[in-house]
Amino acid sequence: MMDAPCGGGSVAIATWDFGLQAVENAARVLHENTGYQALLDAIVRGIESVELDPKVSSVGYGGLPNADGVLQLDAALMLGNGRGGSVLSLQGFPAAIPIARLVLEKSPHPCLCGNGAKKFAEQHGFQSVDNAQLLTPYALQRWEAFQKQRNDETMIANNNELSDTVGLVCCTNDDVANQSVVAAGCATSGTAFKQDGRVGDSALFGSGLYAKDGVGAAVSTGDGDVIMRYCCAYQIVEEMRLGLGPQRACQVVVDRLRNQVADCQAAFVAVNSAGEYGAYSTHRGFSYAVWDKQGIRVHQVSLSESEFPVWKHLC
Repeated sequence: MMDAPCGGGSVAIATWDFGLQAVENAARVLHENTGYQALLDAIVRGIESVELDPKVSSVGYGGLPNADGVLQLDAALMLGNGRGGSVLSLQGFPAAIPIARLVLEKSPHPCLCGNGAKKFAEQHGFQSVDNAQLLTPYALQRWEAFQKQRNDETMIANNNELSDTVGLVCCTNDDVANQSVVAAGCATSGTAFKQDGRVGDSALFGSGLYAKDGVGAAVSTGDGDVIMRYCCAYQIVEEMRLGLGPQRACQVVVDRLRNQVADCQAAFVAVNSAGEYGAYSTHRGFSYAVWDKQGIRVHQVSLSESEFPVWKHLC
């Protein structure tokens, strides 16, 4: 699709069909509020709504656990002024994005991981729960089936259970500074049945998300073990800084990634500081949700059947 301008100074775009509820919740915030505080509220409320949906098996509560049956979550958010918060391998919570916001607002460090992130959350009033309370019946069933095959020593190393990350980018106005401001956020439970402690691209600034006021913001979804090595979100924002619209910027980075790693599954959404948005992917079947002056709807990236394979959803 062509770069499309938003209305009312605000726009939200999220990955996948389940991103519809993310943009719906973001829209409720941005419809009447502006500035960085509104962006933080929109990103957190939007992504948390997906994390708490038990029907989504790649994010938050409902996400598939690691190889040991433990739910480990990654999440991050970044404002266009350079501030960010990230949590990696977080255990004991049904949603990670509120804790990523806590890191942004309360920690001297932009990223906390593992037990340190858990302790920090608990020190600030978040209550952790036993892992058993975080596994849905579907997640437990899938993990038990995985356990029956664990005698195969190559099972974990060759696991191809890719995760469909929820990513959300927003643009609104800062009425005080009289300029547009942007933000990006993402959350995931990571590759299903991953090795304990594995982290992909999602919560890494520059790889899974990036935001720069005066330019734009981008997020990624797909094969995080590959995407994290190419700083794709940063590349997209940099292409926009050099003059490309968000749609073309996503296409350029996808083409570049396909030339480097032909079989990588990856998709990106982006918005620029003018409120124009774009999306592109390495495989057919990538959908994304949008809110702007035309309302809320879901689009699918249109790709040539002869040149692009079909996206494999395995979670």
